[in-house]
Amino acid sequence: SNAVIRGDMTDDDKLTNISVSNTNAYKINNAALVLNPNLTLEGTAWKGSGFFAVATYPLEVSFLPGNKVELKINSVTHPLRTYTRSSSGTGIRIAGPGGTQYFATIISGTEMNGSSGSSGNPWKTTKQ
Repeated sequence: SNAVIRGDMTDDDKLTNISVSNTNAYKINNAALVLNPNLTLEGTAWKGSGFFAVATYPLEVSFLPGNKVELKINSVTHPLRTYTRSSSGTGIRIAGPGGTQYFATIISGTEMNGSSGSSGNPWKTTKQ
């Protein structure tokens, strides 16, 4: 995508006067700098909930050695998957079976939000 995001940075590291051009696919309501975007994920567990298919279910995301991740959705443990991180450290892509992709963004040192396959399946987790 050739989306262009512009805004002004405040003294407390928030983005204001946000504008997005070259796309109708994105709307940004607010933004702030992530103070530690490259935090270590290996050995961490994140819990929360997500909307999957037709309902909201409990979600657990556990990061393991070798860029592996275990997803537990509604108490069902899914096979290990591989994850990759963006160069900034804040973006995470988790490969899934059948081409399903999970995407996540580290919001802070304790929050990670994402979606499974599309923005219609959002999830939110907190580091444990």
